[in-house]
Amino acid sequence: MRKPKVVVRRSPWKALAVALVGVPFVFLVVDYVWGVAGLVDAILGWAYGTSEPEPFELREDLLAALIGVAGGGMVLFGLKELVAPRRLLVADTDGIRLPLSGPFGRHTPIGWTQIRDLEESGKWFLLHLSNAGGIPQDPWGGRWDDDRILRLNTWWWDRRPTRVIDQIAELGLPDEARRRQEERLLEESKAHAAAMELISGEAVVADPTADEAPTPLLAFPTGKLGAEETAAPTQSDDGPPDETEDVPADEAPATEPPPDDPAAEAPPPDESPDDRP
Repeated sequence: MRKPKVVVRRSPWKALAVALVGVPFVFLVVDYVWGVAGLVDAILGWAYGTSEPEPFELREDLLAALIGVAGGGMVLFGLKELVAPRRLLVADTDGIRLPLSGPFGRHTPIGWTQIRDLEESGKWFLLHLSNAGGIPQDPWGGRWDDDRILRLNTWWWDRRPTRVIDQIAELGLPDEARRRQEERLLEESKAHAAAMELISGEAVVADPTADEAPTPLLAFPTGKLGAEETAAPTQSDDGPPDETEDVPADEAPATEPPPDDPAAEAPPPDESPDDRP
């Protein structure tokens, strides 16, 4: 699907006018060199008042060469712009592109986030910018009113600046760019939230003095014991480990005899003389 855009080209009528202006210059040079129509001789005769003008000097030859170059350049320029007119403004969802680097340079892009407003002022097209980043200090076909207003000459445009502003507003190019920017920011925020969730699910504790790599500590139970826990039995803090766990199942645990009754082992007390029979 093609993106909607507004394209302003060089006016073909003005390019045709430039080509028509160059045609007489080319004709004069041809007549000067070959004398096809005798127009140059007639003009010189009228200027000098004689029917036999003096031979041409070097300065006339140089002047004729300059006129021929200028006229030929105007004709070629007009024909080229009639066949393939140059784009003087391209506005799409990404922003506005302008040929500010020269007649043979690349277009300079200006994003919609950088453009605050568009305005017409006579034959000038004004761009109110939030910043001048990426724009030449001496723009081709324009000038700076201050650090935030770029003024462009629209004499070569094929339509009026008001029409360009209306077409941009009808297509909603700034709104579309703003919507795409919001979608991009939303995707970035979702990716950031997913990364933060992944980081919060696994915390890594690193000891700078340890030689080994840090051991990940899971923040949630996994139901798995570590290798050390399965290899060695645990010991309770309340007392020594139960010794009956190491006794085989087929042997009964040895029972110690009960301690002797201290009362049975004690000698009988001596009988008093009164108690004897």
